[in-house]
Amino acid sequence: FRTRPEAAKFDTDTSAAASDPMFDTSIIYTTERALQARRVEHEDVVNNQIPENSVEIGRAASYGDLSENAEWAAAVEKQSRLSKLAEELAEGLQKARIISGDAQDETKGNVTLGSRVSLTDTQGRHHSYTVLGPWDVDAKRSFISYLSPLGRALVGHEKDETIGLDVAAGHV
Repeated sequence: FRTRPEAAKFDTDTSAAASDPMFDTSIIYTTERALQARRVEHEDVVNNQIPENSVEIGRAASYGDLSENAEWAAAVEKQSRLSKLAEELAEGLQKARIISGDAQDETKGNVTLGSRVSLTDTQGRHHSYTVLGPWDVDAKRSFISYLSPLGRALVGHEKDETIGLDVAAGHV
C-alpha cells in the first residue's frame, strides 16, 4: 500500500454489481468492530459536534452584521458539512451488513469476505492480505476492501489460481 495506495481504496465502479450480489451497492459488508466505530462516529456528530456548532453559530451571530461576519459564515459552512456527514453515516449504517463467519464455508475455498490471501507478484515478492469491507481498510494490518481493485480481482478465485490486475502503472 505504500507504493500503490489506490489498491486499498474504495472503488465506485458498479459494473460488477449485476453479475455478483456481493458487489450490490445497496449493501456495505463490514466487521462488527468497524460497524461499532461508525455508530460511535455518527452518535458523536449528531449528539456532540452539531449541537456544539449550533452554539458557535449563535455566538458568531451575536458579533453583529452577518454580511461581514467571517466567524458566522465559517460556522454555518461547518454546520452544512456536519449535517451532510451525519446523513452519509446514517445512510451507510442502514446499508451495513456484518461479515458472517460462515462465509468461507459457503464459497468452498474461494476467496470471499474474511479470507486471508497470500500472493506472489510478478517480481516474486510475497504479500498477504485479509479481504474485508471498505470500513475495515487498514494498510498496517494488510486489510483491504472487497471493493478495491485488488479485492475485486481476488474475490471468487480459488487457491493457487493466477490472476491479473490492471493498475495505473499497467497490468500486473
